[in-house]
Amino acid sequence: MEARHLSAERRREILSLVMRDPKSVVSAGGSALNTAMALQWSLGDYAEDVKACGCLGAIGEDEAGKILENSLQRTNVTALFQKVKESDVPTGQCAILVPESGDRCIVAVRGAYRHLNSKFVTDSKSKANRALQKAKIVYCTSFLVTTPPRYSAVMYMAQKTKDTDVLFALNLSSATLLANSAIRDRMLSLLPYADLVFANEAEALAFVSASKPTEYHASAPEVLDAVESIAKRLQPGSTLAVTRGSKSTIVASVKASPSSVRSPSSAIECGTRNSGSSKNLKYIEVTEHSVRKLSALEVLGPVVDTNGAGDAFVGGYLAALIAGHAMNSKSAVEAGHFAAGIAVRCTGSVWDALHDDNAVRKHVRPLLCPPEDSLKSK
Repeated sequence: MEARHLSAERRREILSLVMRDPKSVVSAGGSALNTAMALQWSLGDYAEDVKACGCLGAIGEDEAGKILENSLQRTNVTALFQKVKESDVPTGQCAILVPESGDRCIVAVRGAYRHLNSKFVTDSKSKANRALQKAKIVYCTSFLVTTPPRYSAVMYMAQKTKDTDVLFALNLSSATLLANSAIRDRMLSLLPYADLVFANEAEALAFVSASKPTEYHASAPEVLDAVESIAKRLQPGSTLAVTRGSKSTIVASVKASPSSVRSPSSAIECGTRNSGSSKNLKYIEVTEHSVRKLSALEVLGPVVDTNGAGDAFVGGYLAALIAGHAMNSKSAVEAGHFAAGIAVRCTGSVWDALHDDNAVRKHVRPLLCPPEDSLKSK
């Protein structure tokens, strides 16, 4: 969880203490950046020597910004960073405190990323806009809508993907952020554009009920109710994936008709009938996928740090889509589980260290073995 109750000064003090500790591990991070590196790594020889993805953001002109740029270069991810030139605006940093349980407390020191200018995305001459024109998947987290200019940039990207073959994916990202009504409303406005939505169970609960505490442990029926509530807001053809830690992942597919549901009798009908017409109805098919224990991960040791597990899950999941699997496929979920299983067994960003480790990567290949060799259209 994030220690949001701390003042900005206290956050900086904690970060300074952590940075002076010789046992601290310094690595590149950030939710979308973690996902980009996990995606690129998961693709392996599907994207060998090719920068299959890029990461959009803003950094300061400082050592922390160089760490991010260098890490992306090593992991073959294209850096699409706006440089904030004000000397008093550093690159954003987080101190992640991990106890023996493997859970974590995040102390974030906001910085340059809050200064991302929407023109950096919308200007047709910008590097970010040129990358957007070529993208097959556009992925955004709720961290990117915390200011009006950044929200404007996300809405621009969402609208650009509408009625195209470009897949627009969202991550609810933070139960703490969703307690902010302005951020929650911005995410609600983006859902109609989303082809694929990710969340963990705490985020799903927070999204449908802002009164729930962020550390609330939901029962299975409560999670399913939240899944149904979010899925009802999505368009037919969309998918929602909600992770439940080491227990399972729930996938909800939104269909336009019961005939496209594998088990019509178990489909959830939502919407309204007008004069007997069912044109406004949607059907939600929910499946649950358990997290399998994979011997290939045992070589990395036990679980030591759950930070970034959800980000890695999304990276593996999106890699499976690029390899040709459907949005609601078991293969996509298992590729996500595998990437998350790697992330929780390492402290800090693992993708730098494993970039050339084919002993682990070879186990991803069977998970991504595609039904065809291209991204499926919506």
